[in-house]
Amino acid sequence: MEERMNVLWHFRTRWPEKCFDFDVFGDVRAAKTVFHSALPFVLFDTGTYLRAEMVETEKHLKPCGRLAEYLHD
Repeated sequence: MEERMNVLWHFRTRWPEKCFDFDVFGDVRAAKTVFHSALPFVLFDTGTYLRAEMVETEKHLKPCGRLAEYLHD
């Protein structure tokens, strides 16, 4: 099953003022498990200033399935 998995690690920080991850502080053991696993993962930080226009999410997100449609709506 691992060959079908990817981990997306979403940082939510106060970039550029401070850069720290609440998930790591909240569960250090889980963070270490993910970071030391063989699973491929993508780290991304939306910071405080991420914006997406509804027209863009409708075009790019909504067609990706029921969950994506829910998130858009």
